[in-house]
Amino acid sequence: MKRIALILSAFTLSLSAFSQTNYGNEWIDFAGQYPYFKIKVSETGLHRIDYNTLSTALGSAGYSLAAVDPRDFMIYHNGEQQYIYIKGESDGTFSNNDFLEFYAEKNSGWSDDVLFQQAAFNPNPYYSHFNDTAAYFLTWNPSSLVFKRRMAEPGNNISNPPAKKQYYLQEDILEYHNQFQSGTKTLIQGVYLLDSRFDEGEGFTDHDFNKTAKSYSIMLDHIYSGSGIQSASVQFRMVSIYDQVHELTFDANGVNYASETINGQHVRDVNFNVPLNQLNNGSSADVFTVSSSGSGSSDRNAVGFIKIIYPRLFDFNNKQQWHFSITGT
Repeated sequence: MKRIALILSAFTLSLSAFSQTNYGNEWIDFAGQYPYFKIKVSETGLHRIDYNTLSTALGSAGYSLAAVDPRDFMIYHNGEQQYIYIKGESDGTFSNNDFLEFYAEKNSGWSDDVLFQQAAFNPNPYYSHFNDTAAYFLTWNPSSLVFKRRMAEPGNNISNPPAKKQYYLQEDILEYHNQFQSGTKTLIQGVYLLDSRFDEGEGFTDHDFNKTAKSYSIMLDHIYSGSGIQSASVQFRMVSIYDQVHELTFDANGVNYASETINGQHVRDVNFNVPLNQLNNGSSADVFTVSSSGSGSSDRNAVGFIKIIYPRLFDFNNKQQWHFSITGT
């Protein structure tokens, strides 16, 4: 859990000349009298704001925490109200031992997709082109007409539980931001020119490789081995560099599963399946390898990310946090 040490600033937002529709400002109460406190989040996880932090922040902006009913607090991110938990809010007072908790994610590159003509042109949507810090906004509104989202506290009733799920689909992502690719290059009179727009392949990747192999290791453990699903799905997002014919092969633990030919400079998703019995299931790391062997003078490529989806048992290695999703019933 991340304890928030400081809420950086409170400010009154004023209407600008820009369209609210285009910029998603509908969540802002421009006519209201309540401030918005900006919370900068650079780590994904559960975050807590305690009494002292909140009281100090409100006091520095000229507000008294004692005058605010905690049931009126709200947090927004990307224009959407978030679900929050406030300990002890039922008495209408934010006391010394009370706190506010919310789940928050650091900034990724998903919002950068709109900069490209096609979202698939972004080589790494898991890493922002600009900033890894996301902005969350804390405010309050006593109006009963404004709905406040809260995390529900379900009762611990297990007298008639649903059938036990044998596994869930774990999604592991290896994303790389070691090198920034400039995008499609056009050679004119001996000079490479770049488009001023965000072009196909422009963004962060791993270091490129040329007519060689590049391997990536990951520990895939607690793999479900029962009936119903027999393979893991693997996705490589590749960026081919320069106008040449690129010949790529893809292996898992030394066995070839896919090949791809890319003509010119492109972003290409390569997908293949690996039988579960070909994975090491925690005995050692699984190794995924991409090799380039084009017939030209060079065959330069780079990996933006690798996504592996496989059935996993509900064993989380005693971690304090684990991110996964299952289908509701």
